[in-house]
Amino acid sequence: SVSMDMWPAFINATLESIPGAEEKIAFDKFHVAKYLGEAVDKVRREEHKAL
Repeated sequence: SVSMDMWPAFINATLESIPGAEEKIAFDKFHVAKYLGEAVDKVRREEHKAL
């Protein structure tokens, strides 16, 4: 497997360079948690404005 953050340039380079890379890419937990936290915060802010 190939571990990386979710930067499109890394994903594209991996897909171009490694056969079957779609099944070998593993995103690191830090960035998954970061983007998930940002999405939850965005929804929280929108809901707070609606109140």
